[in-house]
Amino acid sequence: TIPDRLVAPLLLTDSAANADAIVVLGGGVVGNCVPNLNSLRRVILGARLFRSGRAPLLLLSGGTGDGNCPVADSMANVALELGVPSTRIVVERSSRSTWENGVMSGQLLRERNLHRVLLVTDRLHMRRAVSVFDGQCFEVESVSVPIYEGHPSNVSMLAAGVREAVALAYYVLRGRTEVEGG
Repeated sequence: TIPDRLVAPLLLTDSAANADAIVVLGGGVVGNCVPNLNSLRRVILGARLFRSGRAPLLLLSGGTGDGNCPVADSMANVALELGVPSTRIVVERSSRSTWENGVMSGQLLRERNLHRVLLVTDRLHMRRAVSVFDGQCFEVESVSVPIYEGHPSNVSMLAAGVREAVALAYYVLRGRTEVEGG
């Protein structure tokens, strides 16, 4: 379909590689420190990857944009419920954008001498997120939440794809990332 073809340049292939840490980017909270659906899908995938042995550490990244609790805290609560030990969870609570996710998570990863990350976010968001973490000098592997889980219709997928293409172009123009071949 047309929406599929238009968003195809944003999509990356998921990796089967292992890493030093799984980094899950937050999507938001609702109510009293409850992860929204994007955050919930991401942390479930991150916990599955952790439990399958893909990395020994789960770093959850995301601050607060509306005065509520940090997204990372809401995701940490879910990760604990899914069986990830608290000693294997690191929480980055200050970031409010993909760029800040990379910079602030990068500091926590470097403090632990970790260089290879398995990045988890939505499929449409992955190209920009990988580019940000690449720019922070990490070796990045990626596993995406499937596109259909967050976008049940072609119109929804197309709108999200246009938004992400604009955001990626903005990041490139601001020097926050580089795209392949760019």
